[in-house]
Amino acid sequence: MPAVKVLVIDDEHKIRKLIMMSLAKEQYFVDEADSGMSALAKLKNDHYDLIILDIMLGDMDGFDLIRKIKEMKISSPIMVLSGRNDDHDQILGLGLGANNYLTKPFSPAILCAYAKVLIRDHQHLKFKTDTNLEVGIFRFDVNNFRLYKSDVYIELTSRECVLIKFLMENPNQVFTKQQIYENVWDDVIIDENAVMVYIHNLRKKIEVDPKQPKHLLTVWGIGYKFVG
Repeated sequence: MPAVKVLVIDDEHKIRKLIMMSLAKEQYFVDEADSGMSALAKLKNDHYDLIILDIMLGDMDGFDLIRKIKEMKISSPIMVLSGRNDDHDQILGLGLGANNYLTKPFSPAILCAYAKVLIRDHQHLKFKTDTNLEVGIFRFDVNNFRLYKSDVYIELTSRECVLIKFLMENPNQVFTKQQIYENVWDDVIIDENAVMVYIHNLRKKIEVDPKQPKHLLTVWGIGYKFVG
């Protein structure tokens, strides 16, 4: 398997070096960029298994950078680092397609734990065997990790893909938030609001009326289930 490559984007030299040293211990190849424009130039010419970016960059807002990365059709998972920890910023970052949101100051060990899961998920997507999951009008191409509704492609983030795949493998079954954590996020501890954010984002993409969902349903007091 080729070496894992990570791009760290932060305009603070000390932060970049701390992250790079932590990830290098995991035998990852780590590249760096000190600005949004520098990062975009690297992303045009190379592939990365994980992108770690700061929201507050000198030349560009990190949220704008996420938008540009998604416009480039880059599927690499994105981990956001930020000194801003309010709910609005976290929901915005995840809604734009980031896979994780870690606030500063952060533990290098926790950052590495999150990185391992995101990288594993990304590689898992790339090496799947050819098969399809079909539930009602939905079809999930497991080989390419692409979701279709009535044969129309729906663009999802890598974490949204893992979540919808899990639910489609178990249609009509109700899962608690804890069960979703265990099966989608594995052993990494996250804010329980994250599942709600991902469910909300999925509904916006797959439902005709996200406020009155017909497929991704809330079972009050228990959790969620998927109905084709």
